[in-house]
Amino acid sequence: LVDDFSDWTQHKFPVHARPPEQAVVRGAGEDARYTRAPGGREALVVNDHDLVTELWVYEADGRKIRTRRLNELLPARQLAQADPVYTSGLSFTADGKRLFFAIGDAGIVEQEVRLMRYDVDADRLEQVGTLSGPGGSVSPDGRLFYYAHADGDRHDLAALDLATGKAQLVLHAAARQYVGTVRPSP
Repeated sequence: LVDDFSDWTQHKFPVHARPPEQAVVRGAGEDARYTRAPGGREALVVNDHDLVTELWVYEADGRKIRTRRLNELLPARQLAQADPVYTSGLSFTADGKRLFFAIGDAGIVEQEVRLMRYDVDADRLEQVGTLSGPGGSVSPDGRLFYYAHADGDRHDLAALDLATGKAQLVLHAAARQYVGTVRPSP
């Protein structure tokens, strides 16, 4: 049966060669989230079988300038269950100096969506809020973070003022409508 399954798999899912016009830029593990700043700086949240979840930041010229583990073990940790699968809203401010992302993590009673800010130059990660749904994007000026506010059978569009911590409803969705990945238009 194993040989039959192997034959069937090779027939059903043949290996295709990569087209010559495509090239691997860098490996990104088993799961990853990716974003790019207007100036070319790039960031990935990645993990793999033998790699804990990490944040990687690259300069526009391709040099890796930061590697930061997101899963911490000791108490007073910011994130306990960091995983690219539960990461959303990965986005830079326009100047590429600050990176924001929302991540589902263990709370005291239930899962929480934590809004994180990473200062690339200072290598400082901090939680700046808790959201009521998945992340979307930071505004280019870094003042607002747009996200999907989960409300029963809908996801409204909301914006969190990062200076005051106050959320405002931007768009009220009808029943069974769900805001997805939100990005401000330049």
